[in-house]
Amino acid sequence: MEERSMMQLKMAIGLLSLLFCPLPLEASIILRVIDGDRVIASFQGKQTKIRLACIEAPEIGQAPHGRIARNTLIGLLPRHSRINVQPLNYDQNGWLVANILSLGGVDIGEELIRLGLVYAHNTSLSYCDGPKLLLIEDQARQSRIGIWKDTQQGLSRPWLYR
Repeated sequence: MEERSMMQLKMAIGLLSLLFCPLPLEASIILRVIDGDRVIASFQGKQTKIRLACIEAPEIGQAPHGRIARNTLIGLLPRHSRINVQPLNYDQNGWLVANILSLGGVDIGEELIRLGLVYAHNTSLSYCDGPKLLLIEDQARQSRIGIWKDTQQGLSRPWLYR
């Protein structure tokens, strides 16, 4: 009986660690910013296409917001800057979907939402703290900044614009 209890305890600890311990971060270097939510980085020794998790930036053609999001991302992640990548998944196009954090611990996707430059992407919020990101997006909307400046609805969603 005691052995079984020990086994159950170990299983419970394992499950709790999966639920509450963050995914590992891997040091990387930014090589290039593609647009407001995609970069190319040196990741695990290879040039890797990375899409920031849980956000969707306006398309470049959605002037001026697509370019503003891209230029802001370039400012947050200059070429050759060191970052931490938290890999989550791969998308249907083979891009690594990941959270990107500055060395100071700033979540870049979260910061872009806070600045009102991107949307929290509803279909991928299960990878992130969805309620927190939606709250940050709502604060940007209420403050009428970035994509929310002219209207509470923002501009046409990128996935609808395409």
